[in-house]
Amino acid sequence: MNYQDIIFLDFETTGVNPHRCQPTQFAAVAINGRKLEIHEDSLFESLIQPVWDEDECLKLGLDPVTDEVL
Repeated sequence: MNYQDIIFLDFETTGVNPHRCQPTQFAAVAINGRKLEIHEDSLFESLIQPVWDEDECLKLGLDPVTDEVL
């Protein structure tokens, strides 16, 4: 059996359309493949500032950020 480490990724966006939504967060964590425990100091998180202005979003071909997303 292969007991290599596993890295889980999480990517949050402002919607469901991958062509028009904006990224808002990227996170990752490394797991020991044998013990299935989180590696110490392996948590990573980065917040990403979306474009808030509706007119600017439309010019860029993006869906505006809605209250539902917030």
